[in-house]
Amino acid sequence: MIPTSGRTFVVSVDSSSVTSFIRGFRPKLYTKIVGVVQRLALMLVAKVKEEKLSGQVLNVRTGTLRRSIYQQLSSNTSRVCAFVGTNVEYAGIHEFGGTVPEVTGKLMVFPKPGLDERFMTATGNLKGKFARERDLLVFTMKHKAFTLPARSFLRSALEEMEPIILAEVNRATAEVARG
Repeated sequence: MIPTSGRTFVVSVDSSSVTSFIRGFRPKLYTKIVGVVQRLALMLVAKVKEEKLSGQVLNVRTGTLRRSIYQQLSSNTSRVCAFVGTNVEYAGIHEFGGTVPEVTGKLMVFPKPGLDERFMTATGNLKGKFARERDLLVFTMKHKAFTLPARSFLRSALEEMEPIILAEVNRATAEVARG
């Protein structure tokens, strides 16, 4: 052992059997860790869907957020990473909380039943410049700004799984080291 600065040290090994063991250890460990991380990511997705987005943290309204939870594995020779997330635009305000700004405006416009066909296209859409306001059902949205509290469903699930993740990675490493 050659001491260096601080708490770092360098180990020099001259034995060819130890060197070959270390060279053989890395690919086996990498393969094992990729499998473990993939399995843990799937477990995290299931936990989020079943334990967080089924009424425990957020109630189900349409199921869109719950269906959108996905996992993606990224790896190279020195790193294995799993990403669990969603692409639903309103997920962030629920996860982290925040203020929703004031909104005032038209939300949807529909023709009233029995509207004269000269105001409609062949596909049933309105010919906007010919439509009169009295022939339309206009739905507006109005709300003042409001604040939503954080209701974590991703971070809290990951935090709850942290001991399992660490134990599984340690178990896989020890298993490969034993051969």
